[in-house]
Amino acid sequence: MSMIATILLSLLSTLVGINNRWALRLLKRRNGLVPDGTTVIRWPNGSFQVIKTDEDAARQLFFMPDNIEYTMLGSAFIPGSMLGTIVLMFSVIALANAKIELRIAWAGGFILLNAGHWIAAALPRRLNWDISAFDMKEEYLATGQASPGYTEALWKTIVLTKSVEWVKQNDAAPDTPVWNEWLRSAETQAKRLGKAHSNSDVESGVGQKLRQSTTWRNNDLSAITWDDRWAAKAEWESINQEAYALADGKS
Repeated sequence: MSMIATILLSLLSTLVGINNRWALRLLKRRNGLVPDGTTVIRWPNGSFQVIKTDEDAARQLFFMPDNIEYTMLGSAFIPGSMLGTIVLMFSVIALANAKIELRIAWAGGFILLNAGHWIAAALPRRLNWDISAFDMKEEYLATGQASPGYTEALWKTIVLTKSVEWVKQNDAAPDTPVWNEWLRSAETQAKRLGKAHSNSDVESGVGQKLRQSTTWRNNDLSAITWDDRWAAKAEWESINQEAYALADGKS
């Protein structure tokens, strides 16, 4: 009876797999040039993450809706579920008529199996996701990852993206005249600055300083530098003071 239960339960797993088989359909651009897919993620703690990629990879990673298509649909799904239920019932009956030693072995096996599933679900996500299909290269700011304030962090992100369109779409800054003026000035400055990628910075003093505060996974990393600095916070305060002075003059 234990052997019959083994066969029936194995058949049950196959039936459930067939009945719930699905595929993920990812849409692809059929013609035309693929635009830039640089993506900015704004985290709740006020930090930003910039992912530079093309549109195809950005859609797969961030913007593509998960349209799962099941193989068994409609009238085909119900008979499959009913057949699986019948097989499960006969499996339980067979197990109930097996020897006590075999029933204990079955119970221990199912406990270990479920414990394994729980442990796998509790593992870090990086161990459960296979992203080997993507060629990733990490980049760091030679001036350091940390910023003294939100304005400086926003300014660094604008330097990397050379645009402020994402700021409005992401609600990363208040929609006020002062902030809008500051964003226009920041975009102008970001486009003026020249960005250079240099692996030599990794081995320099700047690279050693960054090494203490960041995680270096391999040697194929580059520090992003620019040839000028713009006082983002001071510029915002200057625009804000001018706005207050103008308002006081009108009053």
